[in-house]
Amino acid sequence: TRDFSRLGMFDLILCRNVTIYFTPEVRRKILSNMVNMLTFDGTLFIGSTESLWKQRDEMNAEEFEGCVYIKAK
Repeated sequence: TRDFSRLGMFDLILCRNVTIYFTPEVRRKILSNMVNMLTFDGTLFIGSTESLWKQRDEMNAEEFEGCVYIKAK
């Protein structure tokens, strides 16, 4: 839940079975942090168990074969 931006920018972030253990508020913060760490045109893939389905519309997320992905802009 801490700032992990010191790790740099990423073209691809995979997140599965991570945020399911946190409150909705913390999930939103983690998701926002990950999206902010994507390079231009990078992609964040989240598993269906991440319980972030409500936030996906806010992030312009798409679903493909049971997986949600968010493209950086």
